[in-house]
Amino acid sequence: MNTKLFGQFLLEKGYVSREQLLLALESQREAARTLGDLAVATGMLDLKEVDAIHLLQHVENKPFSQAAVELGLLTERQIAELLHPNSAERMLLGQILLAFGYLDQDTLDAALELHAGERMEDESDLMSHFRGSDLLEVGPTCISIMRRVFKQTMRAPVSIHGIPPSKAISASQAVWSQAVSRGNDRFLLALQVGEGDGCAMAQGVLGMPVPAFGDLARDAVSEFLNVVTGHVCANLDGSVANVSAAPPAVQYPMDFLEKARPGISVLCISDHMEFSYVIARPVAWTATQGRAVGRDPAHTFGSPARMVVGGR
Repeated sequence: MNTKLFGQFLLEKGYVSREQLLLALESQREAARTLGDLAVATGMLDLKEVDAIHLLQHVENKPFSQAAVELGLLTERQIAELLHPNSAERMLLGQILLAFGYLDQDTLDAALELHAGERMEDESDLMSHFRGSDLLEVGPTCISIMRRVFKQTMRAPVSIHGIPPSKAISASQAVWSQAVSRGNDRFLLALQVGEGDGCAMAQGVLGMPVPAFGDLARDAVSEFLNVVTGHVCANLDGSVANVSAAPPAVQYPMDFLEKARPGISVLCISDHMEFSYVIARPVAWTATQGRAVGRDPAHTFGSPARMVVGGR
């Protein structure tokens, strides 16, 4: 699946010309809002609160979302609302097209509705790839949240393609995993990223060049997964979901597969990187009994471990 961006959708459906879209996108880039700007615009924060969050970001080198939550100024659910693909960024492009006279309000409303419908169909097609998995209940939320957090963190969209779980984990790349519990349910969220793509992801998280795949890059990838998992827990329906208190563990692929059984897997591709996102069960999990046998995944996967890809 490759969900179209709103601008691409408008161009392909004939709502705007290429020249009109390019002019509107240039204006959108000039008017692009940060997460703090969006929070102020929606009334979630005032300017003094945004300044306090930026200060914590600078001092402790943390993403805006994490700093805001730690200061108690935003909740995980509010962060997810700001990151929703139907919110400010997409609407901003529509407003620019209206201002330029390229679309009228009725046409824009119809285009937004049609685009939203296509996105829902794309999500349905993606999940049909995983029909039969006992993780279908949480799968759509996990994938949707990951996409939104990636877009906000990396300032770029990501296309999502279903892949067989048996091919989700390769032998040559590090794996980060984090345990989630929801009532009696247990599952794990994992990323597999190569060294070069890991540096690119770390650069997006940290906002600075990361030339080598060392501890800094590994910690930044861990932080990205931690933010994604936090949003997943805040947005799952039903029982309260909890993430392991420890940061995501980074491990060798074979070590991960000894403890986890991938159930839903996607290949994530953006302009600058490629990685796998995996939703898995602990190996000892028995869904019919509703319990994990022999080990608690929060302990199994919760403690961070240093590793160097290519050698022990």
